[in-house]
Amino acid sequence: MRESPLSFHKFAMSRGDIVIPASHKTADQLAAWKPDWKTEIVGKTLAARAGVFVDVGANCGQTLMDYFASPVTTSYFGFEPNHHCVSALSEIIRVNGRSDCSVIPAGLADENTVRKLLLEKDSIIDPSASIEADLRPERDWSIQFVACYKFDDIRRQVGIADIALMKIDVEGAELSTLRGMKEALKEEHWVLCEVLHRDSKVSEAIHAQRMSDLMSFIAEMNYICLNIEKSDDGSAVLGLVNVAQFPNKIWTWDNAAECDYMFVPARDRDLVSRLFTK
Repeated sequence: MRESPLSFHKFAMSRGDIVIPASHKTADQLAAWKPDWKTEIVGKTLAARAGVFVDVGANCGQTLMDYFASPVTTSYFGFEPNHHCVSALSEIIRVNGRSDCSVIPAGLADENTVRKLLLEKDSIIDPSASIEADLRPERDWSIQFVACYKFDDIRRQVGIADIALMKIDVEGAELSTLRGMKEALKEEHWVLCEVLHRDSKVSEAIHAQRMSDLMSFIAEMNYICLNIEKSDDGSAVLGLVNVAQFPNKIWTWDNAAECDYMFVPARDRDLVSRLFTK
């Protein structure tokens, strides 16, 4: 039964209002949520394709809100290794009585292991947290030890059947995550993935090799890579541009919006283009 907190943020969504208690540890972040280009990607894909939505790197619920806003909501599975964020996600799901949503307290990788999750010292729910120590070198991090699994090894145990869309936001661990779901990718689902430009302290050569390895894997799986072009205010998708290589530039807030891609099976090139081209 849904609770009625005395003070809360309320959002009108496809299956009724979603409430975030004002006392919730992520209330300030989620209070600023509004539909944007990612909401459009999630909503249109779930409406066009059968299957569940898998959110890899769920953080504190930003993409969960996009799922809530979708006109079609089948099932949501969020993978998140940060125990503070897992607690926050679980509470949102509980308060809103969303039995279609599940949170798995783990990260994804290319082996079943324990990794160090590196977080900014002043943020327990740091959205830039990463298991890749080389992504942003020479920083002083706070550390959580987290469990990581190959998606292919735990998928059936978790109860994930057909996948419509998978969102991956893992701060530099994209290739490791994808390698751990090689069998799942053979089923030809769509992937929304952030691939960051390089940190200023990372050499061009190291970044170029990392990006080359990622693009080679995408091609090996017979997928294509499409960069997402957005409106200036980030509210809408303008189109998708096929790219053969990732750019090698230093990340800044000014170019952060360039770092979002869709990986789709080559046979779906025309379908995805029609869906998202204005």
